[in-house]
Amino acid sequence: MLMKKILIAGGGASGMAAAISAAASGASVVLLEAREQTGKKLLRTGGGRCNFTNEFMDPSCYYGDPDFIRSFLERFSTKDCLDFFKGLGLLYRERDGYYYPYSNSAASVLSVLNAGMKAASCSVYLNSPVTKTRVLPEGSFEVFSGGQTFRGDALILSAGSAAGNDARGFSVSSFLPEKVKLPMRPFQPALTMLYGSDGVERAWEGVRCRGSVTLGARKETGELQLLSAGISGIPVFQISRNAVRMLSRNEKVLVSLDFLPDFTEDTVQRFKDDA
Repeated sequence: MLMKKILIAGGGASGMAAAISAAASGASVVLLEAREQTGKKLLRTGGGRCNFTNEFMDPSCYYGDPDFIRSFLERFSTKDCLDFFKGLGLLYRERDGYYYPYSNSAASVLSVLNAGMKAASCSVYLNSPVTKTRVLPEGSFEVFSGGQTFRGDALILSAGSAAGNDARGFSVSSFLPEKVKLPMRPFQPALTMLYGSDGVERAWEGVRCRGSVTLGARKETGELQLLSAGISGIPVFQISRNAVRMLSRNEKVLVSLDFLPDFTEDTVQRFKDDA
């Protein structure tokens, strides 16, 4: 049987994992990354520590069709993810249900992914943004990138979505092969920090602490990151989707913070009375 050639557009975490997995199945892999390095955004995840999976993975934790989400979780569970990274040589630790590299640095995750691609003989092209893709008559794919043309039996689009300054001019439709039309929903930020209105307390800039953040009926608890411009951290990311949707409907977003989530109001009052 002839070796398949797989083209991958995007060298983030998903693109690198796809490259390693495809190579492990016997495919020849070409990965195209627009930036000067792979996994650049990966280095910023988890405050630079990269919590790469969670202990509790259940459809109830996600938005959307639960059956659709369940189909993915059944095919790639938390154990599958841990086994994948363990196979690449990553040591990890668990804290509050989140898994981090043992070094507590996202650079370790990026390092093993790059090493895994190299060991699997994946061809990686940097500074090579994909400008156009198309399906050839026989069903194979042609990709134009960095002044070069690549052909493959299959094409994996792992370009992700808009983030930060990358959002300017971003259109996922530009990555789709010519004549391929898919329904698109408007993009909205998710898993993002929340900016406050004027007057956010600048004295708390750089503080990290355990706390709860509440928006309507949704409450999340964990490590908060306090910034002069607003709030960040995993609990904030978890409710940010709700906030963004409210803002898109021109609704006022009021978020409350609890810096003593492990204590009842009565207990806090006793602390004050005893002070």
